Amino acid sequence: MSTLNEAWEIFKQGVRSVLQQWTTVQLAVENNWGGGDSRKKLEQLESKLVEMFRVKKNLYREDIEDFLTAYLDDHFGTYAEDGSPSDVSRILTEIFEQCGRLEFNTVAEIIKKGEEKKCSRVESLRGREAFGDDDDSSDSHDEVSYSIAKVSGRDFSAVSDDEMEESCSKGESFSVPKQA
Repeated sequence: MSTLNEAWEIFKQGVRSVLQQWTTVQLAVENNWGGGDSRKKLEQLESKLVEMFRVKKNLYREDIEDFLTAYLDDHFGTYAEDGSPSDVSRILTEIFEQCGRLEFNTVAEIIKKGEEKKCSRVESLRGREAFGDDDDSSDSHDEVSYSIAKVSGRDFSAVSDDEMEESCSKGESFSVPKQA
């Protein structure tokens, strides 16, 4: 049986996964639109979002959307014309409400999808290396930090490319606790 503390941890993992799958933010980080500390700005965005959900009693989707839009502009100098801040705010409020009810189906799918993308990225990077493609235009190739709960009993909140590649090649599964 999951507790609210466990649900909170799963929600935080969901926030991280959503941000890591958000194309606008990933482009901003990979291309240093926020300057040399773009990755740190992503971590700050995650932290501020989690804090918003923790302290505000009545947090509305529009509040989150406005915050995301302002953060992109202020810290990465970009505007998401695709409407993605609205989508991200909808997803975040949905998983927050579900985790509060100890329902983890949606957040588990989001986390799994994020991990599958990471495994496929590792495979892609391995393929680039095999063909001698040393394009270092993306600093994420050198230092990729991975998040998400447990992989075969290990906490992978920050692992190296080699460790992630090894886990993916073994076919290890990514999971969060099943709902009670």
